[in-house]
Amino acid sequence: MKPEGFPKLLRLRRREDFVRVQTEGRRRVQGPFVVLRVDRPEGPSRLGVTASRKVGRAVLRNRAKRLVREFFRRHVAEIHPPADIVVIVRPRAAKLTYQEVERDLAGALGLRR
Repeated sequence: MKPEGFPKLLRLRRREDFVRVQTEGRRRVQGPFVVLRVDRPEGPSRLGVTASRKVGRAVLRNRAKRLVREFFRRHVAEIHPPADIVVIVRPRAAKLTYQEVERDLAGALGLRR
């Protein structure tokens, strides 16, 4: 694994996982992000990101999702207890810098910044 990669082990990939987090998860809104979280009894934290077409064209949606994944990659070790996390990206996120994404997501996940 590359030291700066985002391995499959840390991704939410199956629809049933997304649905479980959506139905059972605690919801927190911070800036242009809705963060849903369900604690995991074992294993590392995992992330799933969704961005509808309301966010913008594919380039903007993908950029917003990349910034969220980068935040998660850098801070996954700080998330206690481990959790399955779904981040829903809202339209204003398309114009944010990484520092703004970091501030909003750290607040939503209760991390110190």
